[in-house]
Amino acid sequence: MISVLCGVMALIGIPFLKETYAPVIRLRLAKKAADPEEAIMQLPKFSRIHDSKLQMIWLNLSRPIYMLTHSIICFTLSLYMAL
Repeated sequence: MISVLCGVMALIGIPFLKETYAPVIRLRLAKKAADPEEAIMQLPKFSRIHDSKLQMIWLNLSRPIYMLTHSIICFTLSLYMAL
C-alpha cells in the first residue's frame, strides 16, 4: 500500500520539481538568449558536444567508481547498504 502511494506521489510531484544543477540551467538560458555572444558566455565550460557516445558512456560509468574509491563516506554507505 505504501509503495503504491509513493509511486502516485512521485508521478504527481516529479514534474513540478525545479532544476537546480547550474550547468543545465545555464545551457537552457543560452538556448533562450537572443544575443549569440551572451549565449556563448552562458554555456557551461565543460560542455562536451563533440564527444562520442562511447566516451560519454565511459565517463558516466567511471564517475561512480571514482566516487566509491575516493570518498570514504560514499564507500562506508555503500558497504553498509551491501550488508
